[in-house]
Amino acid sequence: MSKLCLLAVMALVSSRAATPPTPPEDPNKPKLLFEWHEAAAGAAKGPVSVKIVIDQQKATIYRGGQEIAWTMVALSTTNHPTPTGRFTVKEKKVDKNSNLYGKIDDKDGKVVNNDAKMGADEIPEGGCFDGCQMTFWMRITNDGLGMHIGCAPGSRPRMAVGVATRLYQTHL
Repeated sequence: MSKLCLLAVMALVSSRAATPPTPPEDPNKPKLLFEWHEAAAGAAKGPVSVKIVIDQQKATIYRGGQEIAWTMVALSTTNHPTPTGRFTVKEKKVDKNSNLYGKIDDKDGKVVNNDAKMGADEIPEGGCFDGCQMTFWMRITNDGLGMHIGCAPGSRPRMAVGVATRLYQTHL
């Protein structure tokens, strides 16, 4: 092998060795569910808006057109499609329970249906309906759609606690 070829091979080998391969992402590492950009949120002025991309199940929060946060959200199901359009917050309530979705307990307090819909699912004699908790409720439609923390399947979108608490406290 000529001296020139040997130098070229050494250069190739040393350039590969100088850049270690990127380690594969740890599949056990939890994925971020939200980010709140405190500095941007404090500096931004203007109206707050939320843009939801349904197929990504992601909401991005803006103030005055500047992104201040994002959160993964629980959205549409076949039985409860997420409407599209422009909405404004019509009501805010820190502690709200759904009057439509929840669980049904029997007379002994045992859960007999943990995905119940009031008026559609039977409540056994002596039993009761317990509406899902929807903390930091922000109603956006007259028929009960709202953003919140909680489990109610018909009242989407549900969002991360770290974003919902801050968004609730923001003037919308």
